[in-house]
Amino acid sequence: MPETRLLRAPLRGFAPSPDLSGPDLEEAEFQAAQLAAKDAIARQVPVLVAALEISASIAKSVHGSAEAQEARELTGVGAVLIEEDVAFSRVAALHLADDTLEGETLDATAPGPLELSWYDTTEIHHVAQLLTDANN
Repeated sequence: MPETRLLRAPLRGFAPSPDLSGPDLEEAEFQAAQLAAKDAIARQVPVLVAALEISASIAKSVHGSAEAQEARELTGVGAVLIEEDVAFSRVAALHLADDTLEGETLDATAPGPLELSWYDTTEIHHVAQLLTDANN
């Protein structure tokens, strides 16, 4: 049951500022997914991004470098740390980098957005199989 499955803390991620709405929020959510994907590439792990619907109060802002702070001010997106487990039922969608499935090495510094395929949370077993197949 999804209600009993948990994403275990601590969780690293990127989130829009809580005061955004409308098109600004949609753009910030896109940027957050892109930053999360590039972070995974930099850490050399498969690019699987889970979009969470959680209270802003549990996503603690991570204040990093001056560059990170400037990026937050420009895009409305910043790094966050979630220090409590999150129920899988709070996952709104999954995003998987297309190149990951093709076994290509991605470059986190490449210009332009990464191609991320969207998967409904009911497709988690399919996503897991895609990742398994790509790593074999």
